[in-house]
Amino acid sequence: MLLEKVGDYPKVHSTMALASILGRLPECGELVSFLEENRVEVGLLEDAYIASRYLAREYSREEAEILVNFAREVLEHGGVC
Repeated sequence: MLLEKVGDYPKVHSTMALASILGRLPECGELVSFLEENRVEVGLLEDAYIASRYLAREYSREEAEILVNFAREVLEHGGVC
């Protein structure tokens, strides 16, 4: 989305850092607000992403379901931007 809208993007793992760049675009305000309102869930998704790449971490079914459902919500809001 950043590549399409801005033309470039930083190579970082932080969703909130990327969202702050999107926040400069008026049409992405709803997505950015949603992410800011759900900082805890965003942080958990970031941790899960990093852990899946670099650590041997197992998640419970409940944790996975919560994060998958949250990811679906993010995708629903992402269509607005």
